[in-house]
Amino acid sequence: MITDENVGLFVDCIGVKSDFRGGGVGRMLMHKIQEWASVKGAIAIELNVHEFNRGAISFYRKLGYDTVSQKMSKLLDGARAAG
Repeated sequence: MITDENVGLFVDCIGVKSDFRGGGVGRMLMHKIQEWASVKGAIAIELNVHEFNRGAISFYRKLGYDTVSQKMSKLLDGARAAG
């Protein structure tokens, strides 16, 4: 986990069009991000992934990422009707 005492990088958004998945594009992008983070002195990379996105979770696990937290939410009454 990244804390105030160390330097980390947060990947906000990354995606590969479905036509190009499985061809190494995502792996190459994450490798370049890791290289850049290392050059900048980062000691860790963090990212968020939706729990329903099993393909992404599997992808990140294969790259060595581990789950370090879990975010929870609750829709309020009437929220579905408003959306």
